[in-house]
Amino acid sequence: MATVIPSPLLRLGLKVYLERNIDNIVINEFESIDHCAMVEAKDYDLVFLDIGSFSGKTRMIKEARSIFQVSKVIVYDSEASLEEGIDFIKSGGHGILTGTSDLITLLDCIHKVLEGRFYVSPVDVDSLLKLLVERKSTQKKAESLTRLTARQNQVAMLLVNGTSTSAISRKLGLQASTISTFKTIIYKKLNVRNVIELGALLG
Repeated sequence: MATVIPSPLLRLGLKVYLERNIDNIVINEFESIDHCAMVEAKDYDLVFLDIGSFSGKTRMIKEARSIFQVSKVIVYDSEASLEEGIDFIKSGGHGILTGTSDLITLLDCIHKVLEGRFYVSPVDVDSLLKLLVERKSTQKKAESLTRLTARQNQVAMLLVNGTSTSAISRKLGLQASTISTFKTIIYKKLNVRNVIELGALLG
């Protein structure tokens, strides 16, 4: 295993912890990606890459992947957002650890990545799923709104906000029957049956 950690204290602490908890582990320590390149680092089963104090984090992961071509890479960033975590995996990381990760999580991550699996901590998975649902909802809302004309969008948003047909009619200066026709068209275009479903889609 190789560790790429700028802080000598953290490098030593991680090495001691892993040597106590994983049998027969051999750890080579590097302070930076440049250090790895200078000493012609070999491929390891696993590389632990601390990118928290660097800019250009995804670039750094890609550099590590070019140096350690067959190695699995665990990326650690104490302040990474979920979006960054996704980018880290897209850039070649196999496991992602953040500031919420503890030492037990680290060991779990190491074992799973060595088994050939990707790893994101359970806490981060929950947040990631919420983020993906929110993105999907926002995307679905945007796609739905593009199917409607400007006036239909206006009527749809008023309906979602609880405005009655007669109040919409007065507000827009249109006949109530025209608003009812708009409602029918909106429901049909968006494949909803009522204002509750419309609210769930656009809310």
